[in-house]
Amino acid sequence: MPEMNNKLHTALLAIALGAATTACSGIDSDDRFIEMDAVESQRTVLIEDYTGQDCSNCPEAHAVLEGLMEQYGDKVIPVSIHGGSFGVTIDYTYFDDNNPANNYVCLMTPEGTSMNDQWGITAWPKGVVNHTGEATDKDKWPAQVREAIAQPAEAEIAIEASYNPADNLIYISTTVEPGAAFTANLCMWVIEDGIIAFQQSGSDYIENYCHNHVYRATVTGSEIDTPVAFERGEARTFNTTIASRYNEKERWVPANLSIVAFLRDAHGVMQAAKAHVRVAD
Repeated sequence: MPEMNNKLHTALLAIALGAATTACSGIDSDDRFIEMDAVESQRTVLIEDYTGQDCSNCPEAHAVLEGLMEQYGDKVIPVSIHGGSFGVTIDYTYFDDNNPANNYVCLMTPEGTSMNDQWGITAWPKGVVNHTGEATDKDKWPAQVREAIAQPAEAEIAIEASYNPADNLIYISTTVEPGAAFTANLCMWVIEDGIIAFQQSGSDYIENYCHNHVYRATVTGSEIDTPVAFERGEARTFNTTIASRYNEKERWVPANLSIVAFLRDAHGVMQAAKAHVRVAD
């Protein structure tokens, strides 16, 4: 892979800091789902949205996710995972530095394909709420979220994440405060908002669709995504890093990145949290 173009990366960061720290949305509020009755929030819910750029029905699922976020705020964490027959591999990505209008950005990673296949998904869009049950259609997500969000939480998660341009690393500190003794996997993902890339929508081909909460990578570390024993009342902090990607196939915008962390045991996701990546001066 070619070395990072520092001038272009610096310019990209400046633009991102000035205008792209909030996600873009091209979905009209009238097209979103009808809210269900309010419920007291206990747990933060993770929704894995299995999607694809060649999936004509997938923007309808994106609208459902936006509606859920409007209703529940940060108690709902969506992650759009591109995979399967309607996903388009990053191998086809092409960047034209002389004329960005010619960029052809694709979002399906090998990890996303693997996760899609683990759930046996062969029709899209599908979603998995809190890593439990089976992949379901978008019209079932509101009820599943409402049920999950009312469940008691056995732990709280706090994340601090920052990007250092000097070494191109994202520094992540995740603290888990258990309310009970348990053993669970601590998993972390990198997601990105505001990615402008093509999307099939019905019979329309949208060249400049805004993709939000897109799965980018799994964070690796000595104690990440491996079983960890927690004791009630004993907070534990995990520190790790991941390099931001800027190459011929993936160009992350650090100011648009977030870290999602969640505890998962045999029954599903116990608790989740999300933190925006702060870009260091």
